[in-house]
Amino acid sequence: MEEQTLRALAFGDHPPPPEPVTAPRSAAPWDRLLAAVVLGAQGRYAAASTALTDLRRSRDPLLASLAATTLASHRRQLGGHTAARALDGEALALLTATSALPLGPSSRGVPVGPSSRGGRPVDPSSRGGGPVGPSSQGGRSVGRRLSGGAADNPAAANSRAAAPAADLAAVDRGANPAAGPAAVDRAVTDPAAANPAAGPAAVDRAATNRAATNPAVSGPVAVDVVADRGAGRAAAEPAAARAAADPAAANLARSASVSGKPTLDPGTSTISGTANHPTPDLDYSDPDGLDYRGARADALLGLAADNLALGRIAAARRLAARAAAGDGRWRATVRAGWVGAEIELAAGRPAEAVAPARRAAETARERGARRHVVKSDIVLGVALSAAGDAGDREAALKLVESALAEAEKCELHSLIWVAARVAADLGAQHAEKYRFRGQEVLHAVLRRVDPCVMRIAHDSPWVPTGSG
Repeated sequence: MEEQTLRALAFGDHPPPPEPVTAPRSAAPWDRLLAAVVLGAQGRYAAASTALTDLRRSRDPLLASLAATTLASHRRQLGGHTAARALDGEALALLTATSALPLGPSSRGVPVGPSSRGGRPVDPSSRGGGPVGPSSQGGRSVGRRLSGGAADNPAAANSRAAAPAADLAAVDRGANPAAGPAAVDRAVTDPAAANPAAGPAAVDRAATNRAATNPAVSGPVAVDVVADRGAGRAAAEPAAARAAADPAAANLARSASVSGKPTLDPGTSTISGTANHPTPDLDYSDPDGLDYRGARADALLGLAADNLALGRIAAARRLAARAAAGDGRWRATVRAGWVGAEIELAAGRPAEAVAPARRAAETARERGARRHVVKSDIVLGVALSAAGDAGDREAALKLVESALAEAEKCELHSLIWVAARVAADLGAQHAEKYRFRGQEVLHAVLRRVDPCVMRIAHDSPWVPTGSG
């Protein structure tokens, strides 16, 4: 399937294709990432996890980071907040390591345009110091300029390194995300790491550990855990650190970046270092936020949602504010609206939840991002119902029922069961029918996850896996 179609399915309004979406290892890495996003939206989590687990080990730190945050969002959707927090921390650590690296000649001077990005539109102002993404934060315009490489502007390199380093300081290092993918996987499956008083965190860790020692049934993540035990630390280093520590491999990746020939990462099956995404290219600007600014916002907003689910509202606010300050483009704005509304609801301030939820819905509609519109309407419906009178609750129900109908039309199974449950909880006339439909779809979704994630869902207080 072409990248343009995958991107429209992931972030646009493309209707469901007649043929199933797949993410084979033979596909281009960035196509696999987009396919995994679509697979997750369809509730096909095991297929998405297989691709994302490969991509987390790419030598391209941007690709690896986005794969980690995408996998984290899938874990979060089924109640695995502790596992998601470790993955989001891993994603942020990859960006922190990358921001401290000087940009070598191979990552500069690469032509910017559709031909060099595999058809990706590129913001022309993102090169040579042009303004990028003025956004509105707190009622004032915020502008940002990206300068040249570190060799051209050392101060810019220092500022790039400082922000992610500060981000990491806000992350709970219970899983030590800087230790790399295998160590993160082990941290969220090791019961010894769980604090009995930690609530959902301990539940998540204990649940994932049950399958961790059985590679035959546990899926790619658990295999990573078992394989890494006693095998040394080389496989657990962040992708950027591995490239810095291995000059030969780094030169191979750089030559591939210039020539456009794909290379295989030593010890993995992941293809990386293509001309479509030179590594690292900190100035690249993607229309859907698949760049360094967007990846950082994804990791920070993911961590905010993770902390919120674990009852850490103050930490969630700080992380969400840091994400909003760094990226005001459409996708980050929509996701920030979701998280902002959830923070206010959790804090017992439902009236304040309406504004960020409405902003997310309006932004998603302006962009024409159908999947984001559906989720935004669900969040807005919940906020309106919690904050308003009977009239608002009636409007909220209509909004959620409309979102459910759209999710059914687009085959967004990850959102169908959520919308159906919310509609039933809002007192719809056909509440029992909605409740049954939600349980039916959730049951189908859980048949497409690996065993350790199945245990997370069943043990999670956030996922209604019972009969009601």
